[in-house]
Amino acid sequence: MGSPGGAKSPGLVTCVVVSEDKLMRTKTNTQSLQEARRKHNRRKKTILLPALAIMLLHLGALPSPARAADYSTKFPKAEALISEGGRWITAGTPGVNWHETLCGGHGDRHVSSVSTAPGYASGPTGPELFGDALALLTGNWGPDQIAEATVRRGNVFGGPEVEIRLRTSPKDATGYEIMWSALGKKETAYIAIATWDGPGSKPPHYTILKSLKGPQYGVATGDVVKGLIVGHTITAYTNGRLQFQITDSTFATGNPGFGFNEGPNGTYGITRFKASDIVPGGRDGAKFSSSTSAVDIATSDNLPALVFLIHDLSKKSVLW
Repeated sequence: MGSPGGAKSPGLVTCVVVSEDKLMRTKTNTQSLQEARRKHNRRKKTILLPALAIMLLHLGALPSPARAADYSTKFPKAEALISEGGRWITAGTPGVNWHETLCGGHGDRHVSSVSTAPGYASGPTGPELFGDALALLTGNWGPDQIAEATVRRGNVFGGPEVEIRLRTSPKDATGYEIMWSALGKKETAYIAIATWDGPGSKPPHYTILKSLKGPQYGVATGDVVKGLIVGHTITAYTNGRLQFQITDSTFATGNPGFGFNEGPNGTYGITRFKASDIVPGGRDGAKFSSSTSAVDIATSDNLPALVFLIHDLSKKSVLW
């Protein structure tokens, strides 16, 4: 079958001839460009690496950043005053003085202690009146915090509450309290958040920031309550479902913990608690993966990333 457009003469070959001089010039130009790039990279390393070394030496002379705080417990043993080897403080812990911090619905009761039995933590259960029970984790905690607890409810009446504490001061117990009604799915159930305003504040010594009422807000055995604070944003969850989110800037620092409402309100408590100051999506996570080093960035073309890393290192916020 013939070619479309007509047949070519057999044996005819078309050649393009390039002079040796032109080939040499092309090769020389390519080598010059590569050499220029190598010189540029060497100059960049010469400038950046000494500056990076000086910066790292300077930071090495500063106090080492505290490790991220993280704690989880199922309350393995019985303690009249929760401690777990000094990880907790509560009312009555030696050195803790919350006597001047008044609480309760009318702000006329003193803070109570948290005790544990194997697998269980609770406040007072006797017939006498008592104020809110409170337990706080010890140590240094970052401002962004997440804490959660698993509820156990026995025979309850009145106003039982399981409470998550965020940014709460070990000195005077001021801080944020998120409270879940432990009445189960009753019409009178609620969820709320308040600030504990501390000594010197006006009665009732707390401020309700938000409150929601209805059977959907009550909790019972097995429910998981969680509080989260990042910056000025505070969020509450029940069994992973968003309950509310607010913004408030009253407290900037403090420790996480948990507690229970004034009483008596029957028997109830929690079976598990965990807290961390590395919050998913928060500000305290490492900005680079663990496999990325400062030298890797310095010897790459990512100068903005190096500047960002130096900025973070100067604030001691990158986890090495």
